[in-house]
Amino acid sequence: MNERPKEKLTNVVKVQDKDVEDQVTGMVIDLLKQKGFTFANFESVVARVKSHYQNNATI
Repeated sequence: MNERPKEKLTNVVKVQDKDVEDQVTGMVIDLLKQKGFTFANFESVVARVKSHYQNNATI
């Protein structure tokens, strides 16, 4: 069990600029399209990624 306190995403400092965020966003959208994801799938994936960030404070 993870004993570290959970860190809220609002307290995490951004380390990448907008250009990198835009590039990653495009890559994620392309991957979702390739895999045939629906909006419902997308929301589930986003929730899981967000949970991962909250639990680990990093990917």
